[in-house]
Order: sequence, then structure tokens, then C-alpha cells
Amino acid sequence: MPAPASCCNQCTDTEIVEVPGVQGLAGADGDDGTDGVNAYTTTTANFVIPAIGATVASVGVADNSWMVLDQTIFAGDGTDRGTFTVATKTGTTVVSLTFLGASGDSAPGATVDSGAIVAPAGRISGLSVALPTAFTDNSTGIASDTIAAGVGIFELTIPHTIPAGTAVAEIITNLVLGFRFKILSWSFVTDIAGAGAGASRVYNMEIGAVDVGTVPSTCTLTLASTSDPGELTAGTAVSGAQTGSATDTFSIQLADGGTAFTAGLGFFVVRIQNMDTADAVASLADHIDDLILSLT
Repeated sequence: MPAPASCCNQCTDTEIVEVPGVQGLAGADGDDGTDGVNAYTTTTANFVIPAIGATVASVGVADNSWMVLDQTIFAGDGTDRGTFTVATKTGTTVVSLTFLGASGDSAPGATVDSGAIVAPAGRISGLSVALPTAFTDNSTGIASDTIAAGVGIFELTIPHTIPAGTAVAEIITNLVLGFRFKILSWSFVTDIAGAGAGASRVYNMEIGAVDVGTVPSTCTLTLASTSDPGELTAGTAVSGAQTGSATDTFSIQLADGGTAFTAGLGFFVVRIQNMDTADAVASLADHIDDLILSLT
């Protein structure tokens, strides 16, 4: 073996000499890492499963430190169970949970007992029931992402012979439509021309005993406006105080006064919206939008 290198007394740098077969000393151990926490816990009190989409507040758990808001979790006691998202956390032992109603979950109203396991759950990909058969559309309508404002609108046609004289008269009295409705507009269409020098009579509509319109809407028939068959006399604009319930009555009244007709015949056309139909379509659209949002 060669002789080890030597260093004179005048050397100022320390030299490291490798000696074959001799190993260096190991370095000191590093600090211990932070201990992890269990990604599960247990309930510390009973709680009742709410309706799907509803939130049960203040569910006691042994430890919520591993949970994050909007996390999907499962809670079950072996009999009753549910899939939830974490809505809120309070301290380290209380959470609020929103029920998702996944396939296999217990029905709303079931009680999850104290001591139930609470653990992370995967993303819900299944449906609780099978999708229905797709519609066959024979409506001939144009499919759209927007619901038309005209949903439920129709025209009520009421024949009318203009009476002689100038007394009050009921053209149609206390008609019950049987659904929630809104009066939109009205007009009179001449069938047989009016007659009578200077003839002029004023009509109004009523829901119950109240005039239709915050400023009552009227339709004034004159000799000039009824001079030819097919001529249309428009009523004044309808705004406010124009909605009735399914049990409210609808009437058209001829007001007292004016100048008498001696002849004239036609029909009123009242434009009405069936608000039960409009409400039903709006509700369906709202629920479909909720479904779309829940799946995206």
C-alpha cells in the first residue's frame, strides 16, 4: 500500500485523503414529519336525513378536520345511510350536511344513529332511477331554449247584438273560467253595421265586481267605428288589476248613458292568458334547469 500523503507545516488548506476500504460516518437523522389524520370519523349524536337537496344543520362528529366544504361524504350506521356534501364546518366537531339522495341511500326522514361511520365518498355517477323514454315530438312546434311569452294565450269570442236605448246591460255575466287567468286586451268586430244618429256606447270588463285595469279598460262603440262589417274597435290598454283566480267570475258590462244605436251586431274578442298553464310550464322549466345544473 502506498504511503499516506503528508502535509508540511506551511499548508493552509485542509486536504481530504481517501483511504481505500474506510467508510465515512452517517449524517444525523432529520426531524419527524407531522403526523397525518384519519380521513374518517363517527357521529356523536343521531340526525335525521332531510329532503333531497335540503341541509341538516349541526351534525355532531368526532373530528371534522379532514373535511373540506363541498366534499362528498357518506354517513351510515349499518341500517340507515346517506350521501351528502359538506355545507359548513363549525369548530372541529360540527358540520352541516346537504343530502344528495344517491342510489342506495335511505329515504328522507330516516335516522342515522350516533356512532355511524362518516367517510369520503366518490362522485355520484349513477341515477336513482332509470331515465325515461325520450319524447316523440309531433307538436310541429319549433324547439327552442327559450319559452315563449305567449304560453297559454287564447281568445274568448262573445257574440253581441248592440241593444236599443241607453240603459245598463250585461253582455256576459259571471263567467267562471275555472283557471287562474290574466286579461291582456279586447276588441269588438262588427258583423252587421251599426245604425243610429250619433250612436255611441261604452263597455267595460269586470273580474268579480272590480273593473279590469288599474285605470278601467273600456271599449267605446260608435256609429263610425261600426260602419262596415269586419271593422274592429279596439279597447283601451289593459294594465294592472287584470288577474283572476280559478273561482273568480268574468263579465262584460254596457255602461249607462251615451247615445242609442238602432241596429248593430258583432262580437267581442277578449285575449286571455291561462296562468295555470303558464305557471306549469315555468315550474317544469325551473326543475329542468335545476337538473341540468346538478349534472354539470
